[in-house]
Amino acid sequence: MQLSDTRIKTELRGAPIRVGDRTLHPAARLDGWVLPLAFDRPSSQWRAHLGWLRVTPVAVEIHEPDGQISILTIYDPGRARLRLMFLTAFLITGAFWLWFSTSRYNQ
Repeated sequence: MQLSDTRIKTELRGAPIRVGDRTLHPAARLDGWVLPLAFDRPSSQWRAHLGWLRVTPVAVEIHEPDGQISILTIYDPGRARLRLMFLTAFLITGAFWLWFSTSRYNQ
């Protein structure tokens, strides 16, 4: 039996929300992986799946009473800062590793 992992990447649309004369349609992105596991034993067959999912709000679509549609994009500055911190830590660690591995300190 051939098992392979499955990448999940889709956009979700929420139920419309009425606010006065306007209608709001929330949108989110669903990202993740599903990793199937299978163990075939002579007495029984056991299967399981490991998974990871993340739901991230990305936008709100606003429908005006006159028919005009505007999209309000949701930006998460905290997530961008966290990525920058990890990148900075990775680069600093790599620079120190390179410096220590090539310096006279090891001689």
